[in-house]
Amino acid sequence: MTSPSGWGRGGPFVQVPPRSAGDRPTEGEGAPASDAMGAGELDGDAAGDGPVTMGEPHDRIAKATITAQGRRGGRSTEDPTVAPDGEFSPEARLIGARPPTETRNVVENAPSPVRSEPRSCDDRSHASVFARMTTVISILGFTGRAIGRVLSRSLGWASGLLYGKVPKDHQVYVELMLGASIVWAFIGIAVLIPAIGGFLWSTTPFAPSIGLSVVRGLIVAALILLPAVVGLAGVKVPADGQRPKGVQMLLQILRGYPIAVLIAALAILVPAAGTARRIGSVRRGWSDSNIPIVVNPGGYEQTVTDVEEALAEAGMSMERHDAPRLLALPGKLLALVAGKDVQDVVPDRLIELRRPDLEVGVYPSDIAISGAVPARTHARMTVMTSLATTEAHFTTSAESQKIEDRLARISDGSLAAAEAKDELKRVDDALASLDVGSEDWDILFRLRLQAERDLLRR
Repeated sequence: MTSPSGWGRGGPFVQVPPRSAGDRPTEGEGAPASDAMGAGELDGDAAGDGPVTMGEPHDRIAKATITAQGRRGGRSTEDPTVAPDGEFSPEARLIGARPPTETRNVVENAPSPVRSEPRSCDDRSHASVFARMTTVISILGFTGRAIGRVLSRSLGWASGLLYGKVPKDHQVYVELMLGASIVWAFIGIAVLIPAIGGFLWSTTPFAPSIGLSVVRGLIVAALILLPAVVGLAGVKVPADGQRPKGVQMLLQILRGYPIAVLIAALAILVPAAGTARRIGSVRRGWSDSNIPIVVNPGGYEQTVTDVEEALAEAGMSMERHDAPRLLALPGKLLALVAGKDVQDVVPDRLIELRRPDLEVGVYPSDIAISGAVPARTHARMTVMTSLATTEAHFTTSAESQKIEDRLARISDGSLAAAEAKDELKRVDDALASLDVGSEDWDILFRLRLQAERDLLRR
C-alpha cells in the first residue's frame, strides 16, 4: 500500500514498492551508512506509516520515480543517462521497480502542465501596437459603414453629371475613384498634421527590412500618383463608345487631380452635414429618414416642385427655405472641376421645405425628412409613392435607370391603356433577366407596382 503522502515528487500514479533486505547494497563504499540512515524511513513510507522526508535513499527514489514517469519514448528529459523504454536504470533496479502498468499509461496520456513564460518587452510592445491598430481599424470600419451609402449616392450624382449614365459593370471604376481619393486625402492629412501622422506610424506594423526612407518614398509616390489613378478610372467610367481617346484621354487623367480634391471634400462635407442635421433633430426630439435619389442633370428645380406638390396634396403645405451653404459647396466645386457644361445644370442653391413639425431637404443625391414620428412617416410614404415620374432616379446604374424611365412612361399616362399593359409585360420580362444588385431590383419592383396601380386607376 502506497501512502498519499509519498505523492510529493513522484506523482500520484507511480507506485513505489517496499524495499526488502535483499535489495540493499552490501558492498561499496558508504553502503552501510546510507542504509542505516534511510532504511526505517523508506520502509515506513512504503508501508504507509509516514512520509519520506529526507535522506539519500529518498533522493534516489525521487530520481528513479521521476525517470520512470517522465519518459515518453526515447530517453528521459530529466536524466539523459537513463536507458530507453523497457529497460531500467541502476536506481530503478535498486528499489525494485516493476515494469510499466496501466497506471503508467494514465500518466503518459495525461496532459503536461505548461508554464507560461514571462513576456519580454518586445512582446508587450507588439501587443500594444496590435491593440492600437485594431482600434483604428474598428473606428474606420464603423465610420465607413455609417457614411458609405450616402457618400456613394453623392458620388453617383456627381459621376452622372461628369460622365452621363454609368453602366452597372463600370460602377467599379466609380468606387475606385472614391477609394483612391479618400486614401490620397487620408495620407495628405497625415503628412500635414504631425500628430495624426505620428499616431498612424505608431499603430502600423512594418517589416524590419523596410526602412524609414522606403516608407517616405511610398508616401510621396502615393501623393503624386493616386490622383492620376482617379483620372485613369474616370476614363473607364463612361460606356465603351463614349470613352475619350488620344489627347482627351490624357486631359481626363490630368483632371483626376481636381476630381480627387472634389471627392475628398464630399467625404468630409457630406458626413458633416448629416451629423449637423442629426444633432438638430435630436435636440427637438425628432428622427430622420433618408430617401436616396440621383437628380437628372438640369432636373433639380422640377424635383423640388414635384415633392412640394405631392406633400401639399397629402395635406402637408410647406414653405421653401434656402439650405445651409455648406450643402451647396460640393456642387460648386463640381462645377469648377467640370467646366461650363456642368455649371449650367448644377443648382445655384439648394431648397429645404419646412413647417413647425417637419423639414424636408431636397438635395441632388438625397431627400432627407426630419420630424416627429406621425408627420415624418406620412411624408416619407407620400414622397416614395409620388415621385415615379419626377426628374430623378432612385437607382444609379444605367440599366436600372432605363427600366425606371419605361415605368415612368406607364405612370404618367403618355401611353394608351392597351399599349401601357403590353409595356408592363415587357418590363416584367426585363426585370426577370436584369442583372443588378438586390437593392436596385427591389426599388424597380416597387416602382413597377406603382406603375400598375396608376394604370388600373385609369
